Amino acid sequence: MEKERDAKEYSWKWLTASELLSYTACDLTYVLVTSKTSACSITLYDGADTTGRVIATIESLANRSFEFSPCNPIYCRRGLYYSNVGQNVLGTLIQWRPRAPQEG
Repeated sequence: MEKERDAKEYSWKWLTASELLSYTACDLTYVLVTSKTSACSITLYDGADTTGRVIATIESLANRSFEFSPCNPIYCRRGLYYSNVGQNVLGTLIQWRPRAPQEG
């Protein structure tokens, strides 16, 4: 059984524009997408930019928030990139855990 992780091992950020979150391997643990007055969508990539493998495209209805909380963390081998696809994203909260070099 894997030991429980300490909260200080996790990183989080509130995003309003596309950004590289991790340039090394990490575990994606939580996403909260909040829209403005129209529906919106964001895309997460396993990689340093939009040429990486798509992890998920997450959509939210107008004036709503959509939570994506996988049962188990999603392993991102090549890093984690967030792409704010549309104009209607108010913001996105993302939480991830950087992996130590010996973890892979």
